[in-house]
Amino acid sequence: MRLGLRGSCALLVTGLVSAAGIVPATAQTPTPTPAPPRAIRPAMDCHSDASTSADFNGDGADDVAIAAPFDDLFGRADVGSLNVVYGASDEGLVSTGDQFFSPGSAGLPAFKWVFGAGRLFGKGMAAGDFNDDGFSDLAVGAPGAPADNVTQSGAVFILYGTEDGISTRFSQLFYQGRGLPAANETGDSYGWALAAGDFDGDGVDDLAIGGPGEDVGRIKDLGAVIVVHGKPGARSSGGGLSASAFVSPRVLVQGRDGLLDAAEPGDMFGLALASGNFNGDASGGKPIDDLAIGVPQEDIGTRADTGAVQVVYGSSAGLTANDQFFHQGAPNVQGADETGDLYGCALAAGNFAGLRFGSAPNLIDVDALAIGVPGEDAEHKDQGGVNVIYPDRDGGGLDPLAGPGGDQYFIEHPGLGDLDEPAEENARFGQSLNAQNIDPIERLGRQPVIDPAWELGIGVPGANGGAGQVFVVGGVAGDGLRDLADNTYVIDQDTLGTHRRAEAGDQFGRAIAFGDFDDDGDPDFMIGAPGDSSCGLLNETGEFLSIGPGIPLGGDGVARAGAALALYGDGSQIGSFNGTIPQLTPPGLGNWSLTRCDLVVEETDLYGLEGEPQANAQFSHTVAGL
Repeated sequence: MRLGLRGSCALLVTGLVSAAGIVPATAQTPTPTPAPPRAIRPAMDCHSDASTSADFNGDGADDVAIAAPFDDLFGRADVGSLNVVYGASDEGLVSTGDQFFSPGSAGLPAFKWVFGAGRLFGKGMAAGDFNDDGFSDLAVGAPGAPADNVTQSGAVFILYGTEDGISTRFSQLFYQGRGLPAANETGDSYGWALAAGDFDGDGVDDLAIGGPGEDVGRIKDLGAVIVVHGKPGARSSGGGLSASAFVSPRVLVQGRDGLLDAAEPGDMFGLALASGNFNGDASGGKPIDDLAIGVPQEDIGTRADTGAVQVVYGSSAGLTANDQFFHQGAPNVQGADETGDLYGCALAAGNFAGLRFGSAPNLIDVDALAIGVPGEDAEHKDQGGVNVIYPDRDGGGLDPLAGPGGDQYFIEHPGLGDLDEPAEENARFGQSLNAQNIDPIERLGRQPVIDPAWELGIGVPGANGGAGQVFVVGGVAGDGLRDLADNTYVIDQDTLGTHRRAEAGDQFGRAIAFGDFDDDGDPDFMIGAPGDSSCGLLNETGEFLSIGPGIPLGGDGVARAGAALALYGDGSQIGSFNGTIPQLTPPGLGNWSLTRCDLVVEETDLYGLEGEPQANAQFSHTVAGL
């Protein structure tokens, strides 16, 4: 039986450790076979805002999916797996009742090539309601899957939400030739990146699938994006994602069907994806989302991998050929095109200025686009930066001249988020991005004031020698993101109350997501630390909860097994303080560090999520939440 620990239980468990000792579980994982070569090798792997909803069981509390795409299973290397962890009112995320999925899970489509080495199940994930039944569904990419035995062509699994949570019943499998147009080719890597969004304004989420290794003719790895549309109705009666929906799947390739730019080898169009409503349009009162596509390895002139972002606008007929092309050398965009900048490696859409079109109750948030530039060399190599482009107020879409004085560019510097130390080499500021309205209600005075401006979360996994950090930059209504002392702050694993200790190589901030995990109306943070060597190190605060199979007391743990941390908000900020109580945990404290590590006492497993911790599995490499 698994028990979700709560704060007062911690002292009890400490007593059990010293009195009863620890009974290590027996590791049963066989020696893995070598994984096949990766289908694509991007210059940098980034994490973008990809989901529209994350309540898989419809109970009002948000949930989260946490993937370990390099997990080894049954002697096969890099098969990949994920856990779905459920939120609960007044409790937050609890380990009790979590679900474990891999390509071999019962109920998933069982083609002979589905399970095996190098599938990278969970490398791409996105949550959205694809059948309009009120339960969030989960799309899971396996870009290394050899669909129809074509090496690393890639595939996408769809798992649907129910009142009991994620179910494999009526699950689907999409790949080229099955639900997706065209034919499989070696190394296409479909499912590397995913994004949910309602691109036709019918009220049902659609799914954008990145295949950054797609070849066209003799042009290698130029990349493509395929959009599959959702439709309402129970999955049993044909609702959900379907190639036969009212809008046929759309294939997006640079220089084709009216899209800007030219098809060039190695661009990897679709390596990053995010959806947002950048022009405030709607159909029958339902917002129509647009799709931002990262092309971080786009060459501009003679400069390799400077990067670009293509924004394709939606309509009632789906995504159109109405698109924009941004890069740092474009008019009015800050920065300069430089080799290796990787502009567009991460993307996030958010209403940072609180701009809304329409009238109550049908107000539509109009989003800006945050663009990660983690390879930017400012004062140091790969220091990183984030570009923000705002929408104009006339519904014309993104405009570098709009917003608070135009296009913004943030880099790490002393004073940002009250940080004292200077920026570092290889910090990779902006390698992950996500956006949410962290402080929706200002509780000052008798009448609470609604704050419509969103905040931006910026992952900096290379900071502090690879220990990692996350910056939160606050939005100001009517203005935009502002680096102000009272709304911008930094979080790391040494922040008081975060349960773990910052260590070199943890990569805290490698993936970030939001969700209201305790259903209190205030958004919370999920932050991945896939490089964390968890399941050991009893000298860490509360780390007695992370003893894994065969790990001795005080051992170094399982290298890069990974961990995810849930940090809770209080309506003003995440990681703030209310008197002497840190607002980092749900009511009752506890269970905010999520690992696959177990403390086994008298044959009872405490705390650990399903699945065994494994070296280099990188649990939390990818997370799916809001």
